[in-house]
Amino acid sequence: ARSPRASGLLLECAKNLALSGVGEIVFLLDDADHEESRRLKILHESFSDKIHLDDLGRVYLKAAEGECSDYNDGNTIELISEYIRRLNPQVKVSHMNRHEFISDGGVFVHSEAGREMALVCIDRPEATQELLSSACRCNSHKVKFVSVETQGLYGRIFCDFGSDYEVQDEDGENPRKTLVESVEMVEEDKWGLLVVKCVEGERHDVSKGDIVQFDQSGGQYRVERVDSPSRFMVQMVPSDKEEYSPITTLQSTMVVERIKQPRSIPFISFGDAIKLAKSNAMPGLISSDVLPSVPNDHQLFTPSDLDKSFDDNRRNAIMAAFAAASAFAEKWYRTPSEILKTDFGAFFNMAKRSGFVNETSTEWKEIVQYFYECYCKGGKLAPLQAFFGALASQEALKAVSSLYNPISQFLIYDCDELAHIRTAEGEHSEDFSGFLDTAPGQSSIVGKAITAKLASQRIFVVGSGAIGCELLKNLAAMGAGSFAQGALILTDMDTIEHSNLSRQLLFRDSDVGNFKSIAAKEAILRFNPALRLEAHSSKVGDDERGPFDDEFWMNGVDVVLNALDNVDARLFIDGKCVDSQKGLIDAGTLGSKGNVQVIVPMQSESYGSSVDPPEPEIPVCTLKNFPYEISHTIQWGRDLFDGLFNRRPTQANNGISSLASVDKKGFGTELLRKLGGDAAIEAAIEIGDDLCAHWFAGRNSDQYGEQLMMLSILWAVELAKKLFSIAIENLLKQHPEESVDEDGEPFWTGTRRQPKVAFYCSKVEEDNLFQQAVNEQIVNFVQSAARLRMETYIPQKLIECHETKPTKRAVLEALEQFESASSAEDIDVTDSNTMSHIMTSLEGTVFDIETTLNPVEFEKDDDSNGHVSFITAASNLRALSYGINPVDEMETRRIAGRIVPAMITTTALVSALSSLELLKLIQSAPLRTHRNAFVNLALPFFALTSPLPAEEIVGVNGKTHTIWDKILVKEKKKAANMGGITVKQLLRKVEKSSGASVSSLSYGPYLLYANFLHDDDDELMGKPVAALVLEACLSGDEMCGSDSEELYKQDQEELVQDLERKMFLDFMAVAEDEETGEELELPPIRLIKYARKNGQSLSSGKGLEAA
Repeated sequence: ARSPRASGLLLECAKNLALSGVGEIVFLLDDADHEESRRLKILHESFSDKIHLDDLGRVYLKAAEGECSDYNDGNTIELISEYIRRLNPQVKVSHMNRHEFISDGGVFVHSEAGREMALVCIDRPEATQELLSSACRCNSHKVKFVSVETQGLYGRIFCDFGSDYEVQDEDGENPRKTLVESVEMVEEDKWGLLVVKCVEGERHDVSKGDIVQFDQSGGQYRVERVDSPSRFMVQMVPSDKEEYSPITTLQSTMVVERIKQPRSIPFISFGDAIKLAKSNAMPGLISSDVLPSVPNDHQLFTPSDLDKSFDDNRRNAIMAAFAAASAFAEKWYRTPSEILKTDFGAFFNMAKRSGFVNETSTEWKEIVQYFYECYCKGGKLAPLQAFFGALASQEALKAVSSLYNPISQFLIYDCDELAHIRTAEGEHSEDFSGFLDTAPGQSSIVGKAITAKLASQRIFVVGSGAIGCELLKNLAAMGAGSFAQGALILTDMDTIEHSNLSRQLLFRDSDVGNFKSIAAKEAILRFNPALRLEAHSSKVGDDERGPFDDEFWMNGVDVVLNALDNVDARLFIDGKCVDSQKGLIDAGTLGSKGNVQVIVPMQSESYGSSVDPPEPEIPVCTLKNFPYEISHTIQWGRDLFDGLFNRRPTQANNGISSLASVDKKGFGTELLRKLGGDAAIEAAIEIGDDLCAHWFAGRNSDQYGEQLMMLSILWAVELAKKLFSIAIENLLKQHPEESVDEDGEPFWTGTRRQPKVAFYCSKVEEDNLFQQAVNEQIVNFVQSAARLRMETYIPQKLIECHETKPTKRAVLEALEQFESASSAEDIDVTDSNTMSHIMTSLEGTVFDIETTLNPVEFEKDDDSNGHVSFITAASNLRALSYGINPVDEMETRRIAGRIVPAMITTTALVSALSSLELLKLIQSAPLRTHRNAFVNLALPFFALTSPLPAEEIVGVNGKTHTIWDKILVKEKKKAANMGGITVKQLLRKVEKSSGASVSSLSYGPYLLYANFLHDDDDELMGKPVAALVLEACLSGDEMCGSDSEELYKQDQEELVQDLERKMFLDFMAVAEDEETGEELELPPIRLIKYARKNGQSLSSGKGLEAA
């Protein structure tokens, strides 16, 4: 509901909706040909008349002009529409005039039966919001209404989904399936209460009033009481009492699951909500005094910032300011002037008369004044628009899908702390002469000097995926990295896949297969050609040979923005930022959940200070023998895939390489030495199978493909027999049906489900649904396993020339031939002659082949590679065997790939919050003004709080330090010329700086010095520290693992080069407290090496010869 005059908020909403896959987006335009619409058009343009100060809208328009040059005929509406279509070609984009949509009576004309519709009203005065909210309610199809607006540092959103809106799924989470240990009846009455106790270690997810269902009983039960995370009480719901019999006792292994129920949420119109909000601002008034039909506990405001949202005075001031802005525009059809003092007086009086004031406190006046200043200037802050664009889009999606809880009903968010920390332009010492402002809207709000400072920052964006793309778009609108030495440095080693296109703004079909960072650079330059970008496809890690070396971290970056998807990479970046004292903003999402953490140098804790605990792993015994959830069987299938098609081919290739220099006996001896008895025999059996001569016979003949296909099918059938028949039979022999455990309890109870053999049977009765399902999955398993096995042996360049997936007919023939055949006997490894077993297993292997096998990494996103098909079939066969319901490939892909579908709205929101924090970070803002964020758009829940300060660590002699502190030691030229600062000199400098006597000094895992060992060791104390470090590294255990002298020398040379390349060396030291005698850690010690010239090398240092 706004003409797309390069409105950043509108285009942000449209982008999010298109990438979310809505059916149609209609732009509703002001109509100059109709009298009432003409009046509204003038009003709307006067309400936000400084469109040139909409930075986000301007860069979107520039990007559209660059990408859709064939549509650039001066018609902005058509240009924007085409751009949105290119984001998602499946979305229909159109536009119409308001009068076509709403009749003179305020009733919708344009509506289609059977289609859910939502109207998003963007940056409109309150009179228009009330008009459209009422029109939505008058329509027979119950069009849902969302309004959103921003003014400078302030914004709000409002939702009205009708008086009888029903949400079908409040959180989008899959209810937990919990294994039940016992069910006991509390009352003798047939419909009495039942006590449900979960199996030990299991936790339910139910609350009082929830409806649950048991998998082996009809009917539903209401939770009447929750006693603990593993115990609750239920009673059958009355409607099911006539049709179903209640549970009275535990029926074998039973699972209980919460059943989601729809919930009705009443909304009130925009006009009534404003009246109710005004009544809440007046002490003594209650809701029923103003709106008798509305209950007194009607929720009108959803909290956002936990430090601000519960301040009624602040909320009333912002509501009053928005009301005054609308009233001013409606009265004078213009925005206030910064020059006319009478305009402020009029605005302030309108705010006081708005009804949102009890008494005008100092804080109330300050907020109204800040709002007024922003409103006068007319600038739009891109990150704030992105934040509210994400919110408005998500609420519109909720409106049409009935998925997730909507906002009730207003949400206010502001970042006016930027006004408090803003520094006057004249106070900046930096020289910004020649600065070309590409973000004038931002400059009008936070000051041109801040925009110039942002433009001169070197900002490292780690990751160019979903969050990375959104960050880059915001940075382009903010003019970051476009002046002086400023730049945006991107890196991402991943390439673009088709699945990325549905949630990432910058990529198109033509980019598939290209590096994300390179494609992102090309795309973002269309948004703002003035940006200076450096794109890399390098991994950020311990490798010092890449672009991200010590020089980069010390001098090549000012601020880091994380857009990563794994904890290990985050921890590494966090460590580098702490080491180099750089600011870091980390953002992440998980479906509807998102988080932002700000790491402020010298002030806050780091990301690594409070890492989430790792996900609990499935016990090996559960995976191997006793699965009871589909996730267990899928993980088992994933492990099986990795073992068969990655680990084993790699192991075989290593065998081929090793046997180039030793015979089979030597190879077997080496296996036994490295792995030990049982593991060596198992490895020999696998290698004997994988390198058996028949896999390579006739490799150059025309019939090789056909021959390999048959061998692969037989191999897959034997594998299925071993996994789903022989293994199960052996387990049941070990634990028969009536067996008991060591406590005398039945063995097959609780989480231990008794399995059944699941193998192919050609003669199946019609009512044997279990065997029918097994037969179907066995065929799928053999097809996918045979295909992957065949592709292990065919040279990569020839795979496309061969049909590798066997036909169903060929598989069935092999299964029927194998059905009655006896299984091969396993090698008995209990015999003491382990070496003879190894040699027997290696008989028939060929090692003198001029080829290698093809290991594969699991790839979840490629439907054509058969990876997910194999895991699905393997998992489902195991699930059938253990009485677990099978799942389809989509669910397998989600669990095996640990996939939580990405949501563009969550991604856009955390990127917006990260961008706002960047504006504070570059100004060295106080810690209290920063905001960490945790949000869940589904609930909705917003927790914005100040970061925690860095923990004070007590050191020697009562001194304290934090993770940010270091003891700096600079190597002087004289010491460098003598071969480098010695251990004795370093210790003396550290002791002088810390006031404590060093008892030990370490470099990484290597202990270099200990006072009880080395105080009298003149040779060590006089040795250059760099030489001692090199000695320690060269003698490290990892160097001993090299297979050849040549590799060892190569490792040595690379290590010397790496140490030589370092600008500094970091050490850890322990010192003794003089008063207590306790040994405590000192802050990290950084030895900054003297800059060497003329190619002087590390190896020329004194004492290095001893290495």
